[in-house]
Amino acid sequence: MTVRASVHNLPSSVTQTAAGAPAREPYDEMYETTDIYRSVRAHYRTLGNWLRAQPASVMERKREEADLLFRRVGITFAVSGDDSGTERLIPFDVIPRIIPAAEWRQLEAGLRQRVTALNRFIHDIYHDKDIVRAGIIPAEQVFRNEQYRPEMDGVDVPGGVYAHIAGIDVVRAGAGEFYVLEDNLRVPSGVSYMLENRKMMMRLFPELFATHRIAPVAHYPDRLLDNLRAVAPREMNDPTVVLLTPGMYNSAYFEHAFLAEQMGIELVEGQDLFVEDETVFMRTTRGPRRVDVIYRRIDDDYLDPLAFRSDSALGVPGLLSVYRAGRVTLANAIGTGVADVSCGITSGAWGSAGAGRLSSFRAFGTSLSGCHSFVSGATFGCLEFSLWLYRVVGEFSSRPCSVGSTRVSATPSHRH
Repeated sequence: MTVRASVHNLPSSVTQTAAGAPAREPYDEMYETTDIYRSVRAHYRTLGNWLRAQPASVMERKREEADLLFRRVGITFAVSGDDSGTERLIPFDVIPRIIPAAEWRQLEAGLRQRVTALNRFIHDIYHDKDIVRAGIIPAEQVFRNEQYRPEMDGVDVPGGVYAHIAGIDVVRAGAGEFYVLEDNLRVPSGVSYMLENRKMMMRLFPELFATHRIAPVAHYPDRLLDNLRAVAPREMNDPTVVLLTPGMYNSAYFEHAFLAEQMGIELVEGQDLFVEDETVFMRTTRGPRRVDVIYRRIDDDYLDPLAFRSDSALGVPGLLSVYRAGRVTLANAIGTGVADVSCGITSGAWGSAGAGRLSSFRAFGTSLSGCHSFVSGATFGCLEFSLWLYRVVGEFSSRPCSVGSTRVSATPSHRH
């Protein structure tokens, strides 16, 4: 599975303690301040020296060049709910965030553990439901969740993997202090913007890559394709993988086209696929071609008009039947949205993933799908759900683990 982690610094307005203590200052990535002086952090010193040598006019010109190139290539996105339909340029900062390798390794371990926990939770919800029967999670918080799909009850997915791609948003609250803000599992998006940001940095500031040992990210599409091929429903040397998009008017269409091109797979719409003899086929100029894995960028509701929304023109009639029969793999699986929540589940698994490495941010909310509002010091709602999980599977620590930030650049958290 692949994980896209977005890291944000926590604003002071949401860092107040339960006792009402004054909010801490927002964390400064580049500078550390003591009672005596303020200095550049060790891993930023080389960059700091370089920045001091750059005229402000040069940095501004580089920023304008980046905006021009992004707009020319069409690297934009639309914001859901924005009636104007205005396309926005991807966020880009000419001053990079530097992540020490040791810090990343610790956070990476926590993210891997968290996604394992999420997958085990989803499997349990659609199979034995032990976590509900044990009273750890109230049944209504699962079965009344609008993202719970009863059609998936008892359905086995290849390798037991429901969330093949996960978008985990992380907020930094202080030095070595991180919380998971939300898990995006239904149709996670944004990784293409991270990849394009890196390419832009290499174009604008090649000298920085000569003076820093920077971990590569360009291999992401290859890793993604390997993961998708590995979950094909039948053993074969070269399974057919496609990327299913709602079409060119979708807010994330640039990413759909970008990833399909980078992976060397077909970018298809619902009308390009059809079901026959419990098999999904793709229409091609050489005739029908069987499809084994569908990397779908369409919400559950629109995937199959025979099973979900009957007015959907984006999906494939009969797709759910083929999926339930195990004759095609969907990534991510239908019904993963039951765990696609803000601050819902901390890592430690319904099973044996061990003690949790990452804590969820304290947030207000009483359902698994509505935990978006920050409340200082709240220890119920989403955080309470985490406590229920740990009460059974392992030791819960309410303090965040001592890890640093991720090497993956911050990316916009958009659906689809």
